[in-house]
Amino acid sequence: MSNQLAPVQQLLASRKGELAKMLPENIKIDSFERAINNALMRNQDLLNCDQLSVYDAAMRCAQDGLIPDGKEAAIVVYGGKQGKKAQYQPMIDGVLKRVRQSGIVTNISGK
Repeated sequence: MSNQLAPVQQLLASRKGELAKMLPENIKIDSFERAINNALMRNQDLLNCDQLSVYDAAMRCAQDGLIPDGKEAAIVVYGGKQGKKAQYQPMIDGVLKRVRQSGIVTNISGK
């Protein structure tokens, strides 16, 4: 696994500055990077994905200010015509977090 993990980690590390610029102030780049690495280790199929798609999924997650921890957001695998790709997927906790932070909604409840 470490053979496959290293190139993806190197790509993410080389673009760490770009990711940091996309994150909101309340999320530190080191904790975001750890969450991505944990996601890669938990779902080894991501290591077989196109590396740029993994980076793109991480960038989209950062833009939304969500952590890819399986609660706020996830990075998942889907099979495209040209091989496996990674895709950013916001989760319900992440959607609710964004709604609350928008300042537009004052109350969310369900029955």
